[in-house]
Amino acid sequence: MSQMTRFLLVLMLCGLCSAYPGIFQSPKIVNKIAKLLTEDCFSSDVESSEGFTEFLQRVDEKLRNMMMEMMNKTYSNFSNSSTMRFPQEVTPFTMDNQTMGKMNKTYGNFSDSSYMPFMQKMDAARGCPRVNVPVFLMLYHYTMKDDEYGQKLMGCVEKSCSSEMAWSLVLTNLTSLHPPVLKLLLWGSENHLLRAKADTIRKLPNARDSKQLQLMMRFFCERYHQLSKEMRMEIFLWARRSMLSSHCSDGKMPPRTNQSIPALNSSRDPSRDDCGPRWINNKRLAVLGIFIIHAPDEDFKQIRPEQLCDLYNNGNFSRWLSQKDNLDPRRAKHLLVKLKIYCTDRAQLWNVSRLGGLACFYDNAESVDKEKAEALLSYMKSCRNKGAKENFTILLRHLAQKQVLRKEFLSEIGPFASALSSRQLTKISDSDISDVIGDLGQGRGWSKRQCAILVKKFLRHKGQVISGLDLVRLGSLVKGVNSKVLSNVSGDQLLWAAKKGLEEEAGAMSDFQRRVIVQTILVKVNSTACIKSLSGPLLKELPLSAIQHADVRNLGNLTDKPWNKAQALHLCQVLLSNGSMSASKFSQLGALIQGVTCQMLDAYSARFGMQLGQALGNVTLLSRKQLMCAAQNFRDAVKQLGPNANREMVMNFSESIPSSVVPFLGEETISRLYKNNCKTFLKKMAEAQLDLLPRSSPARELLRERALRCLNTPVSALNASEVDQLGMMVCELTGQNISDLSDQAFNASMKYLCKCQQFHPSASLSLDRCLRRTLGPPSGWTGDTVASLGTMVALLQEDTIQQLPNSTDIKEALKKFLASQSRHRSIPLPEFQTGFDLAGIQKKFFQIIYQKSQVETGSRTALKARSCSSALSSEQILELGQANTEWSPEQLDCMSVQTFNETVYVLAAVDGFSKEQTLTLKGKAIELWGPMSSISPENIENMQCIMVSASPSELRAMNISSIDTLDRMSACSTWSQEQRTALLDRYLEMNKMDVESLGSIQLIGLGGFICAMNGSCISQLQKNAVRLATVSLGKLRCGTDTMDALKDKVVEEFGAPKMWTRAEVTDLGNIVAGISAQELKTLNPEVMGYINSEAVILIPPNRFQELSVSQLENLSPEGAAAVTDSQKALANEEQKEAVKRALGPSNFINPVAPSHSPRLGSFGPSALTRALLTLILLLAAFP
Repeated sequence: MSQMTRFLLVLMLCGLCSAYPGIFQSPKIVNKIAKLLTEDCFSSDVESSEGFTEFLQRVDEKLRNMMMEMMNKTYSNFSNSSTMRFPQEVTPFTMDNQTMGKMNKTYGNFSDSSYMPFMQKMDAARGCPRVNVPVFLMLYHYTMKDDEYGQKLMGCVEKSCSSEMAWSLVLTNLTSLHPPVLKLLLWGSENHLLRAKADTIRKLPNARDSKQLQLMMRFFCERYHQLSKEMRMEIFLWARRSMLSSHCSDGKMPPRTNQSIPALNSSRDPSRDDCGPRWINNKRLAVLGIFIIHAPDEDFKQIRPEQLCDLYNNGNFSRWLSQKDNLDPRRAKHLLVKLKIYCTDRAQLWNVSRLGGLACFYDNAESVDKEKAEALLSYMKSCRNKGAKENFTILLRHLAQKQVLRKEFLSEIGPFASALSSRQLTKISDSDISDVIGDLGQGRGWSKRQCAILVKKFLRHKGQVISGLDLVRLGSLVKGVNSKVLSNVSGDQLLWAAKKGLEEEAGAMSDFQRRVIVQTILVKVNSTACIKSLSGPLLKELPLSAIQHADVRNLGNLTDKPWNKAQALHLCQVLLSNGSMSASKFSQLGALIQGVTCQMLDAYSARFGMQLGQALGNVTLLSRKQLMCAAQNFRDAVKQLGPNANREMVMNFSESIPSSVVPFLGEETISRLYKNNCKTFLKKMAEAQLDLLPRSSPARELLRERALRCLNTPVSALNASEVDQLGMMVCELTGQNISDLSDQAFNASMKYLCKCQQFHPSASLSLDRCLRRTLGPPSGWTGDTVASLGTMVALLQEDTIQQLPNSTDIKEALKKFLASQSRHRSIPLPEFQTGFDLAGIQKKFFQIIYQKSQVETGSRTALKARSCSSALSSEQILELGQANTEWSPEQLDCMSVQTFNETVYVLAAVDGFSKEQTLTLKGKAIELWGPMSSISPENIENMQCIMVSASPSELRAMNISSIDTLDRMSACSTWSQEQRTALLDRYLEMNKMDVESLGSIQLIGLGGFICAMNGSCISQLQKNAVRLATVSLGKLRCGTDTMDALKDKVVEEFGAPKMWTRAEVTDLGNIVAGISAQELKTLNPEVMGYINSEAVILIPPNRFQELSVSQLENLSPEGAAAVTDSQKALANEEQKEAVKRALGPSNFINPVAPSHSPRLGSFGPSALTRALLTLILLLAAFP
């Protein structure tokens, strides 16, 4: 160790390192310190506070011992002289007189002749603390970038509890910490703080010193976008509390008065505002920074005009409010109004750099000239605020109207061009589109129609020839490429394109488009190469037959891929059948876990033993059937433990069981594992997904009551901490439970309730009442309030929904909620229903958008037709989406043909229009394009579900030549058999085809129109085409005759039903419903769990009754839940009981009324209590 390093260590231990950061400019010194810290860090248990404290003590001891040895050898004449002889290496660093005196005073007469143990001198030295958290953080700060050890040290420190300990020091010592030390501790606590709950800020004492407050708020402001929403609000409340506590006697806000905003020249006494309703002065506003947007409305509105003017005139808005800050649109417009009235004229407001994030909310596009619009548009590209996208779209379209749309303009707006209307896109020249297609393809938010328009222009300029490179250049626009173009690209080019980015975009394409790509690839490329090259949405479209013919022996290349269930079943059968896989490898199966059968779980559980829980890995991919099988294996393992197993072994085993499995274990097993281990049980229940259980399962109520008994507290007395222990179990609380919660407990439960996908049937009314009690009248709720409710919004009563303000922020919150629910496909089975009735929400959303046309805002009656003077606008229709069903036929008839032309693709995709509404829309199409027979194929495709209003004779006269058109229309569920037949016949006629010539791509695209075929037609289909289109055919819900014919056809390829594998049954889907009664009897019970719920519904009752008890009890829970009343009516009692067993855990007894055990670790009366009760009863029996 060099003399320089030794000197550094002395300074470090004397707390002087921060005064001499220049020392750390020496790479040699940094390296030595980093090495010492790293070696000790990795050899210590630094994740616990005790272990980290021991680590600091060892570092301290090592450094002191080193220095004792160094100093005894080096400084033989360290006396009270006025000069100190430091090694030459240290000479660039001079010490001031105060520090020099301190060193001389401490180390006087330090010579070899008068040796004194250096450790004692160091311990006795004033101002020389041992290595503690701040000193460690300082060393870490200077050594973390060391080339050799820095990254290792960073990794070790990140997993240590140093960050948590640093924040703990801030919490306990804030008022006494000097700014440099506070700054160091804040830096060190960042990792913990970004992961911590908002509660930690509530524990923070008030900052008494203005420098402390400024330093803290600067730290928080710099990390604002990394903090949770709850944390941001708590930081604002803490800052306000700190500000008021330093000037007000009690730190509380006095009652507010309804004061108007004063004029700039009004006289007032600013000092009186420090604790009043206008407590926000210029200095406080500067300290709060972006956190001011979390101020309550009454505070926010009291920001003085002169303060805004100062911010604007000094150019501070850009620092105070950026494009990424989540400012409420109402507040942004409030600030803009104040700026216009008090600070400047409208023309000056176009100094975008001064407006900062407020520029995102300027919505008066019509008043802007081209030059100013371009400046504003350039700035608004970076806006991420709520409501800013709408303003950006309006401004961009307004700017596009002022000029010819050439490639220079398109190149400039690039990815943001999706804001242009379809009508504007049609005016762009084909050659310009071709030149900037790469820029446009980088954008997001393109509609299918916009993509089709741009792709058509691109292809016209290219001469209809397209390559794999062109598909990659198209980027997100690729979803506008039709099947004919895709199938004309060679398979090897498609595979190349998939590896270069096409597969990333394929997620936004339709199922049909993805299947066309895969089918085309397989023409040229073998399935093994496809499996190796594909790794996204396209991989899941590989037919099972292709997987079956591939070489899949290399498991390491398969575990990270997103397989579908049928693929996973086949692969697991090939790869896991020998039973030799280790628990750690098994846990890394990824999506392949879907293919692990109950028989495999049985075999591997015997091999894994106590490691079964670890081996299951990511249980979120396990089906209900798999969870039930896993639970059975855990029950068997518990029995093998025996009654004399030691408590530690039982506890370790109970902790290893995945939370999702616990609800399926059964009462006896749960009692054995968790009877004296409430802590683990509550942890499991807080994480468990109880909506995996049937709604009728007694397990739900029993688990809820046991969890409540574990808390050993009545529901009415639960506190926030106990609610946190329940976690997602609060979704199971009854209406009475919710009503009994205290305000504090209910507030704590809201962060879990907002995520529930199911609620107790009795919870709706109680939740509504509690929300109104907690949040106040709905008329005062904001968009943030509604957004924070999550799925609870769906349980609000109609009058509560109607009382919500008709404001922009409420509209945005409802729009986001409706969109989130549309992405979650509801399971149409009452036992597992996860969707919500959104009619009330949709109606309110519609009312807000159309509020100008309402006679009475918030009316509970259906909206009546207005005069056509208030016709529908394109903006309204585009924003409403599925809520367009709220328009009456009369209102739809008021729509202009131009609006219809711009929005037809949106209206055509709406699911739920009545017959009268679709007839009205059909009339608009005829008004725009002429008779149905003259409508172009492109416009027919755009009309989609509007076409269901056409008669069979009209359909037979239309241009139905594109398979893409039929694919789009097949998604509509209200076609009659006559309409299907007309469309199928017309397609075959126009393409001069017969049924026998249909290929796999045509079969996939026809979709539900195959239901128009009779048995004779289906028998003529090509075997190979049927094999490649199996997945699509398996989704059909045709009549019995058609399903029977499809089954007969697949038998030619897959053999008799008794030979079908699990993977094949999964792939065949609804075709299984075509199996005859005699064939059903021959099905292997082991494949019954892979018959989907829709197929079960389609099985005729007279065939269903032929299934054996063994077959029925092997149904999946979803399959059992799908059994219809008519099927049950013909089943005997044994069969009905078998279906009940298949539905879910049957080893739970009906729960008794809840009690509150006096013992925290027990679910019920102890053995001693039961014995005493028995004795009392026996004694009472004698006279």
